[in-house]
Amino acid sequence: MQRWLPGAILALGCASAIAQPLTFDGGVSLNNTNNTKVQRLANVYWETNQTASGTLLAGESIRYGSTNQVISLSFAGQLQFAVPGSGTNGPTIYYGLIQTSRSGACFPSKQNRQDRQGQNSDEDNND
Repeated sequence: MQRWLPGAILALGCASAIAQPLTFDGGVSLNNTNNTKVQRLANVYWETNQTASGTLLAGESIRYGSTNQVISLSFAGQLQFAVPGSGTNGPTIYYGLIQTSRSGACFPSKQNRQDRQGQNSDEDNND
């Protein structure tokens, strides 16, 4: 199963995540013709579970500079998932909004991003 992490999308190689209890897989990802807008509907997985715990509906806006480098990125969506009970804690349903944006020089080129999207292996998802 090939999963992607929100940190991989949001940081685009600029930072490492401290903890990654959620991963995302499957669903639908729609790009516009110039890859500046992406809509995602994905399954949410809690920790190492092999069964989806919920869904993510999100959108990305990407701006490219004159040499196809990413100069800004915004990501916003809604997330809902359930965590099974453990010990004396019962199951819990979580829901909320996620939003972030970033501008600056810490982005790979547009071509590198497209290459990574085509490969989409587990190693590439940790960029």
